[in-house]
Amino acid sequence: RIKGSYADHVARDPHAKFYSLAYPGFCSGTLRYELYDNYQMKWWEQDQLANFTGGVYTQAFLDREKGHIRRAIQKADLITIDIGVNDSWYGTIALIYAIAKYGYIPGSDPRGALDVELAKYGRLCREPPAVGCVLGCLDREPRNVLHPVSGQLQRHHAGHL
Repeated sequence: RIKGSYADHVARDPHAKFYSLAYPGFCSGTLRYELYDNYQMKWWEQDQLANFTGGVYTQAFLDREKGHIRRAIQKADLITIDIGVNDSWYGTIALIYAIAKYGYIPGSDPRGALDVELAKYGRLCREPPAVGCVLGCLDREPRNVLHPVSGQLQRHHAGHL
């Protein structure tokens, strides 16, 4: 428990029983999976969760924790939930890792694999090519890049990031 936090102040009450259910890396989708039998996380969040937690949050682990979490909640008079940055970044990063793993987004036809899409459309830069390109780290081959200011296509090698 975090000293000085609301939960810490409540737990100091001599009549309070404090149950810490700290799960670093949980996001609201993971918590909903634990609480509702019919809720499914997005496939890429489920696919990458064990990867992001060093193999800890496997499907079997999450399923085992459901009973523990639900029993603690049933006993509680007060519940505080702190879900932070993982909700804003985890889904996006997990999707990028899943695309890197599979080469495409399963079930998202008619999009092609990443190499096909890059060959077809090139890369769109958010800065002039000498500064950096979105997706530059995914492809080291020279590509035509749309300059954000001039709108001109320019040959650029991703190694210049």
